[in-house]
Amino acid sequence: MSSPSKVTSFSTSIILTAGLAIFYAVVVMWISILIMTYLFPQKENHSQRVTALIDGTVLIYHSIWHPNYSDNYYTTLDGEKYKLNQDVNFSTEVTLTGGNLDNLARQSTSTRSISISSFNGKEEKSLNWYFIYKSKFFSTGYFVAYHPISKQVVHYLGQNGFQKTIPDEEFQFPIYGTQSDIFGKILILDENYYSDYYSYATIPKNDRNQSFQREDLLRDSGLLLTRDGAVQQINFLTGEIQTFLDRKDILDMALTRLSLSQLPADWSTSDRKSELGVIFRTADSVYFYGLEEEKTLDVTIPKDLQKQSFSVQFFEGEQILYQVSEYDKLTGKYAVDLYWSDYPGKISQTKDDLIVRYNPQHFHQIKWLVAGVQPAPLSFLSFMLIAPVEEIKSQYRLTTTGAVLKLLQMSLPVLVVLIIVSTVILLHYRHYAHQKRITPHWWEYAFILLMGPFAYLILRWSLKSPPELTPQTQRDNSIEILRPLLKPVS
Repeated sequence: MSSPSKVTSFSTSIILTAGLAIFYAVVVMWISILIMTYLFPQKENHSQRVTALIDGTVLIYHSIWHPNYSDNYYTTLDGEKYKLNQDVNFSTEVTLTGGNLDNLARQSTSTRSISISSFNGKEEKSLNWYFIYKSKFFSTGYFVAYHPISKQVVHYLGQNGFQKTIPDEEFQFPIYGTQSDIFGKILILDENYYSDYYSYATIPKNDRNQSFQREDLLRDSGLLLTRDGAVQQINFLTGEIQTFLDRKDILDMALTRLSLSQLPADWSTSDRKSELGVIFRTADSVYFYGLEEEKTLDVTIPKDLQKQSFSVQFFEGEQILYQVSEYDKLTGKYAVDLYWSDYPGKISQTKDDLIVRYNPQHFHQIKWLVAGVQPAPLSFLSFMLIAPVEEIKSQYRLTTTGAVLKLLQMSLPVLVVLIIVSTVILLHYRHYAHQKRITPHWWEYAFILLMGPFAYLILRWSLKSPPELTPQTQRDNSIEILRPLLKPVS
């Protein structure tokens, strides 16, 4: 006679199986790293990037790293090594975003409900400021200041200035709140330092050795690029909000510092050697606003580049270098194209595919590697539908639902193989249980079918056979059965 007999319950089996699956994955990845590190030869990591001097000399910076050696050097665009002089001045590269907002919204990767970024205030005893916004593409946000000691809210700051409560959504700042906040920026300057962040971020902390006091608008204010293309000047001491630019077509902005030799000859008559300013990007122009001279330099973007994101560098002689990085996610090709232009936007020279490297995403191969780490249908499918979704969305330009369906289609062959393997393991478990004279529960079969070898090992370990009947136990059992009949009649 067989009977169901288990050491562990259903819930305990689930916990133990999940733990075993995680432990197995960690061990497999750890062993793989050891094998790749110590048994296979290490490849040389050679990275390249375009850089330039303010005199217009364009170079390629090479960085080579290997566990046994490293090297850094510069070459010309023709590949010849270039030796830098000691008094060389590099041109600052500024990345400016453009392009189709609908594509960015569809490819948005943020999954958080609320995002928070912090910075130190500009008060004499600085407050702890935070910018809080909803993590969705078309978002709104507001500032809040906390006392650094009491941790109490001092005030909130929205479009109506300081207030004691959280601003209603209609009075918050409209922003783009996802895609790494690439379309929403706050530019804030602290004394003689400046920072350009691609997210809502920070003022460098005050240094006691600093004595320089700014005289421009960033002494007490910051600039906020809103979703409607306007730039707001926010005074963090008074709470005053005012429009910085009389236009609503700004796509991006960034802080930078240009040498006076990179600006027109009549730009400044002062003794300063450089000018701190903000570079603004519209659909068809880039212009530099000098914070100290309060002057503007307008540059027309060449028509071929007006719908692209690029980085820009200013050279002497009123020349501009545009750098466009292109990445084909289907083929994995990464390339850099260069365009030389003047202020009116006339291209004088181009250089295509300057830096080319291939980094294809082989998802059809990766799925079999995932199966080796998680050789069970349910755990494999869970990993495939969570980890690579964003990459599939970006590579094939799909929605989240489309990316999930694409992953299901790609995973189907592996899933069929894993289900067959789990079925074989299930039949073996059934045969083993019958040998032990145990009748498994229905959920054990389903569990093995879903979690494969992990469930099999846990359930087999928890099997407990009924005790074998010896002559002595049979005699004792007979006595127990007859005991009520042997009681004396009262």
